[in-house]
Amino acid sequence: MYSNKILGHKNILNHLKALLLSKRVPPSIIFNGPQGIGKFIAAKEFAKSINCTHEIEKEYDSSLSLFQNESKTETKTAADEVKPCNICSSCKQIENGAHPDVRIIDFDFQAHLLNKDIKEQKSLKIDTVREFSNYAYKKALLSKHKIFIINNADTLTTEAQNAMLKLLEEPPKNTFFILISSQKNLFLTTVLSRCHTIEFGPLSNEHVEEILARNNISLDEAALLSQFSSGSVKVAMDIKNIITKLQKLDTSSPTYPFKISSMLPKDSFSAREEARLILNILLTKTHHKWITTNDLHQKKDLKNLINETLKLKRFLNQNVMPTPILELAASECLKHGITLGFMKKYHE
Repeated sequence: MYSNKILGHKNILNHLKALLLSKRVPPSIIFNGPQGIGKFIAAKEFAKSINCTHEIEKEYDSSLSLFQNESKTETKTAADEVKPCNICSSCKQIENGAHPDVRIIDFDFQAHLLNKDIKEQKSLKIDTVREFSNYAYKKALLSKHKIFIINNADTLTTEAQNAMLKLLEEPPKNTFFILISSQKNLFLTTVLSRCHTIEFGPLSNEHVEEILARNNISLDEAALLSQFSSGSVKVAMDIKNIITKLQKLDTSSPTYPFKISSMLPKDSFSAREEARLILNILLTKTHHKWITTNDLHQKKDLKNLINETLKLKRFLNQNVMPTPILELAASECLKHGITLGFMKKYHE
């Protein structure tokens, strides 16, 4: 299974391709890994490959191939069958979220089901599991297989996970469940034991940069964001949003550290996540300065600063309020000439 929509994850794509070729796709699969690395896209492409209806033509048209450097003289093999063609009605419907046999279960689905605001959805509830369970036991409408892609599956409540156990233990015929998670430790052991887990790793900086560039972000800015992304497009975009807010601040002002903390979101979870990103940026900048300086005294000071910032980051992970942590970290970094202002030039 290969797609020009997916960058990186070569070994995982080869593994999924092997499962398709063997015709032994596990009925329940967990795609686990950091947020923003392409797990959801991979799940959709996998669903396309399972339900793709494009027939193998006698004369192989290489313009339909997602492999690079294939010629028209090549013979189409069984391996080529597993690539989604992206031209049949099934592939197009899945891409557009309109295939009746491929359901996306997420906070949006739940919000519509419960008639609630999507912003209120923090976990997937038992009512949502009951709803898609009803679909699972019904006959497929257009395709041979029914596929349920459960996004943020690690937010399923304990009650909801228990309600899924029968589905996972005795799945309806020709039905597949793909659970997308970033924290598989939140699953019950009974859920984990019934699923085939595939671990996704972070993207390379080059792949993050390419994806950002594909989304109309300038090459300079994409290169900068990728350095702080930890291999995640989501992290890169979150940092971009932070940078946009930080543009308004005067880095030479003595109140600069306090203004940074005052711009944190009001929601405690979001504030903590944003503070963590800012600390990571400060750590990366401090480390870069430590590497590039030849002053031994300054090296020692910067090493101490890195250790102190790491300590503050640990406090943040222990649920200490993010505001004083960020103020202290930014104040100490400012003493060494380390701010977030260097990013302004990419927005002028």
